[in-house]
Amino acid sequence: MTIRLGVIGAGDVAWRDYLPEIGRLTGASVEVITSMDGRRARDAANHFSIPRWGAGVDAVLEADVDAVVNLTPSAAHASINRQCIGAGKHVYSEKPFAATLSEADELINLAAQRGVTLVCAPSVMVFPQVRRADETIHRGDVGNVWSVLGQFLGGRPPWDGYASDPTPFFAAGAGPLRDIGVYPLHAVTGLIGPAHSVVAYSVKTQASFQPDDGPMARRRVPVVADDLWHVMLRLRGDAIATIRSDFATAGTTAIPDVEINGEEGSLSLALIDMTAPLVVHRGGTTETFLAPNARAEGPDHLLGVQHLVDCLTHGTSNLLSAEHARHVIEIIEAAERSATTGNTVHLTTTF
Repeated sequence: MTIRLGVIGAGDVAWRDYLPEIGRLTGASVEVITSMDGRRARDAANHFSIPRWGAGVDAVLEADVDAVVNLTPSAAHASINRQCIGAGKHVYSEKPFAATLSEADELINLAAQRGVTLVCAPSVMVFPQVRRADETIHRGDVGNVWSVLGQFLGGRPPWDGYASDPTPFFAAGAGPLRDIGVYPLHAVTGLIGPAHSVVAYSVKTQASFQPDDGPMARRRVPVVADDLWHVMLRLRGDAIATIRSDFATAGTTAIPDVEINGEEGSLSLALIDMTAPLVVHRGGTTETFLAPNARAEGPDHLLGVQHLVDCLTHGTSNLLSAEHARHVIEIIEAAERSATTGNTVHLTTTF
């Protein structure tokens, strides 16, 4: 059985992270790609040997495809996911699959009604180094986990490999927690368990900035959303996690993306660098493990699309569920309330 895929969106993330790797998919073929006006879709179809291209969502939904890969800008995700699910198409959605809890609930219910599978980025829980960390933790190698650190510090644009206007990342309702903080949030809650309370602090470190090069060189980028976040979570089993995310600092040498500390040991791993080793310290010894990976550098987002295909063809359990993504949305909304009010916010959902 071959799953016929339609791709909606031919922007930076498609060209940088998905389409160059698309030939690695097994059990699937990309039949059509569309973009808003069709021009970038035409270029992508020619460059990556995709049979058909078009403009708009309908060009994919009218094609003979089984599933849709939604790589559009964040603000469009929920409406396009709703349209595709309503048409009975299985969906892989770039993050976030919905902007709010109410949108998330609507899409989850609609997917259940239509009997379609909804797989949600970020795909960290199927990254090989995260799967190895999950096995290590649940085998008991580090004992009971009490403390977790996670971070994604993006720095100010221009970002390597990003050739578009960064203004939407700093707009109201956006910001680093929603864009890149989701990586450690998904990893931490996926590895240790759901959060049940949140305390957060955030700050806007700058009113605007001017990139040195790129499409916004010599132009000011307004910073509307807070660009630096520290979020503390109390997780299942009363483990405490601290998550840092910002577009304001140059980076860190302190810890890797995720560090997990237990009674008998600790482990650390990178989320974005697929070539970095998983490090396990236990009993006075330190071991490193290199997880197998097929991408030379950067995050292997294509694994999320492959996971959708595997769910459909092999009945694989969905490790990138909409319910997990919904929980992360609830954490983010709780963090935003906590940062505004100074109060602890208690959560109601699990996954």
